Amino acid sequence: MYHICLDIGNTRMKVGIFHPEKEDEFLHFEKYELNTFIELQNQYPQNRIIVSSTARLNIEIENYLKSQKGFLAVSSELKFPFHNLYFTPQTLGADRYALAAAASMLYPATNCLIIDAGTCITLDFVNQDGEYLGGSIHPGIKMRLLALHNYTGKLPLVEKKWTDKLVGQSTIECIQTGTIAGTIKEIDGFIDDYRKKYSDLVVLLTGGDTDLFFYKLKNEIFANPNLVLIGLQKIAIYNA
Repeated sequence: MYHICLDIGNTRMKVGIFHPEKEDEFLHFEKYELNTFIELQNQYPQNRIIVSSTARLNIEIENYLKSQKGFLAVSSELKFPFHNLYFTPQTLGADRYALAAAASMLYPATNCLIIDAGTCITLDFVNQDGEYLGGSIHPGIKMRLLALHNYTGKLPLVEKKWTDKLVGQSTIECIQTGTIAGTIKEIDGFIDDYRKKYSDLVVLLTGGDTDLFFYKLKNEIFANPNLVLIGLQKIAIYNA
């Protein structure tokens, strides 16, 4: 049986195709419509579809997915390979459930900090006892750049580009230093605090800005751009 795992984000959709006897496939869609899902279903029959979505799906797509045999949407009602200690589990994002599931099964009995660098930057923590404790939510790089442009009268919209300058010598350089380099320092600071409190910490990085973060964070991390999809497959198996 195939598992078709859909990670539907605010800017694009990632798809993981998992089969026990074949190599895993990972696909990306910058745009998607109902036919995209129909073609996936036709190409991979006898499957189970599991969805994590941070975007609002139109009713046509939502109804189609719900009509498929074996459809599973991530919610607090499912079973998970970790003990959830989040105070409001019904408000926890499906992508964060998937990340916690991936970490707890890939690194059992290990303190894991998962960083998802996307539209928002989320930090999620699963301890060595298999307990999900929560984490933090930060504005993503693009969101920070847009906020500076939209909420001021004259600051330009700057491209997402790394700079190692401590002292920006133009408005563009100052924005890039403040947003991009500043975010790197922010996340490194959080990692340092986690390491002080939790020994033998494994730090996992995923999300659309993985490449921007991976070579700049001073802390040792393991990058996997498909961590949400892997977590979705683990949840599907756990709820079989």
